[in-house]
Amino acid sequence: MHGHQVIVSFVISLASLTAGAARYPCQSKFPPLEAVRLQITAEKSTYLVGEPLRLTQSLVNVSSRALDYKPDPFIFDLETELYYRRAWHRYRRFVTFFEARHRRKTQCVAVSNESFRRGEEVIESYWLVFDAGAADLLLRSPGTYFIQLRMRCHPGRRAPECDLASNVLRIEVVAPPAVERPALIAWKQPLTCALVQGEERGNGMRETESAAVRSMASFLDRFPRSIFSTYAREALERFFEYRAMNRQELSAEESAIQGRYLETRTPE
Repeated sequence: MHGHQVIVSFVISLASLTAGAARYPCQSKFPPLEAVRLQITAEKSTYLVGEPLRLTQSLVNVSSRALDYKPDPFIFDLETELYYRRAWHRYRRFVTFFEARHRRKTQCVAVSNESFRRGEEVIESYWLVFDAGAADLLLRSPGTYFIQLRMRCHPGRRAPECDLASNVLRIEVVAPPAVERPALIAWKQPLTCALVQGEERGNGMRETESAAVRSMASFLDRFPRSIFSTYAREALERFFEYRAMNRQELSAEESAIQGRYLETRTPE
């Protein structure tokens, strides 16, 4: 890969700004659209109904010079909009739990005062599984899906020339084995899906966070060998890593769940 690369993991992305870097609303500071390229990729091309989609977005400075401001896109800050559709259907916008809860509207992509160097790439990854606007799973039925990210680069203006659009990602969705149907029904609970998406971390609502962890533990109790159980354990692991990174103490119940469902790791 050419140029510089900045990788921001999903766990860190909730506090993604570097200390000392000021952050501004985009206004006119967003780089010229022709100077940046937005690309999205998925880990694979075929998914099961209800399977979490790990989407990676890449924003690259493709111009011949350094840019004065670096975009700071993050879908869970509602600065980047995700659209999806099944074949022969219209696009609909993916709505996070946070947006559905607070009725907050998308404004625009923010920028930091860091220089965006020529060839530099900013990468962000998301786990997506439940569209709160549709009150249903993102990949809710078999078929061909098309997914695209769009960044609002100028506030108050809704026109194609004001937005930065990614490539259109095509994925195939197939039905899970019949034995997985009971697990799939349990999997689509909002609290469980919110934990997978990381939306119950750092929201200041410890009761909701604990309820999400409890919901995931209940799923693992019922379906320890389900296809979805791997994603459940990974979601719990990300949650506890976030708590540790932010030095947040666990409740007795959360500690018990961590010890029961996650392997104990010996520090290196």
